[in-house]
Amino acid sequence: MDTVLVHRDLGVWKNEETYRRYMDEIYTVLLMPGVQDWWEKHKGRVFAPRVENYLISRLESDRVGA
Repeated sequence: MDTVLVHRDLGVWKNEETYRRYMDEIYTVLLMPGVQDWWEKHKGRVFAPRVENYLISRLESDRVGA
């Protein structure tokens, strides 16, 4: 996920639809209850900062929209 975000930031990622689909797939995995439990225990120690910021921002956005 970090590599995809870096490539997008650098302008290397040319297909926005594929980018969004890839990010949606990873986000869907994060939403699984077992993964959520794991992430709560390891937040701040597993993902690169840009990935964690993306996930936290998306989670907060989804909660507001719910």
